[in-house]
Amino acid sequence: MVEYVIELLSGADVIALVHRERDGRLTKVKPTPEAYAHVTKFRIKDRALAVADKYPNARVAATYGGYVYGSKSSVAPLQSKINRRSSYRSI
Repeated sequence: MVEYVIELLSGADVIALVHRERDGRLTKVKPTPEAYAHVTKFRIKDRALAVADKYPNARVAATYGGYVYGSKSSVAPLQSKINRRSSYRSI
């Protein structure tokens, strides 16, 4: 799945990334590998372009992969093989 990150440029160099806080504020973050992993990623390009229009010298960059969004409840935990019941147990 393609996700979009907003980069702020100075010439050809990336100087900052735009991150949206929980309260809706937009902040700038230094472009480190950790920042790319945790900065706000937009799934729809038009939304990313609307935010990028607020900054001069901003571009929308496509990112691939990264973290999978989900909750623990959607993924079944690994069962212990010792205490696991067989699926065909007698009554």
